[in-house]
Amino acid sequence: MAAEGFTPTTPVARQRGAGFAGDSLMFVDVHNPTAVSQDDTFVRSAHRGHRLGVALKLANLAIVARDYPDRQVVHTWTAEVNGPMQGINEMFGFRKVEKMHEYQRVDAP
Repeated sequence: MAAEGFTPTTPVARQRGAGFAGDSLMFVDVHNPTAVSQDDTFVRSAHRGHRLGVALKLANLAIVARDYPDRQVVHTWTAEVNGPMQGINEMFGFRKVEKMHEYQRVDAP
């Protein structure tokens, strides 16, 4: 990714003695000097419901504000069926600007 001009920021959460709990991945794109792309925010099922996704996204936004103050736009996308992350995005002030449709074909065995 770095060779293509993308710098990742990835705060992670660990539970002491229990390992990985979640992460949030954002990319700073050298080709788009005003924006960053929010990729995955993932929280393991055992840790959901405690606002860890909020904390991870907030950490990522703080990193971008500190290290890339010229970036004023964050692009993110979330499945419509992911109500918890939709709520987090709304809480942070994200607004819907487009809709993507995906199709999946399942082949018979």
